[in-house]
Amino acid sequence: MRLLIDNNLPPGLVAALSDWDVVHAQQLGLQAAPDQVLFDLAAQEKRIVVSQDADYSPRWKCGFRARSAHFRDSQVQKIQW
Repeated sequence: MRLLIDNNLPPGLVAALSDWDVVHAQQLGLQAAPDQVLFDLAAQEKRIVVSQDADYSPRWKCGFRARSAHFRDSQVQKIQW
């Protein structure tokens, strides 16, 4: 599984998901990139965007090609860094 972790999630999530091909936006120098840039990159690299950003779901419904996963605060807090 190929994942792209959004800036609103901690970079430590990459290590927590080390069994997969995971990169964090920060590692790519995209810490200030708008959502569209992350979606375009994810689509190009066939990655799933993992985000805590609530507005990703409506974007997917509007026809963006990148897939996304959304996590609530309670789910993120359960991950050990």
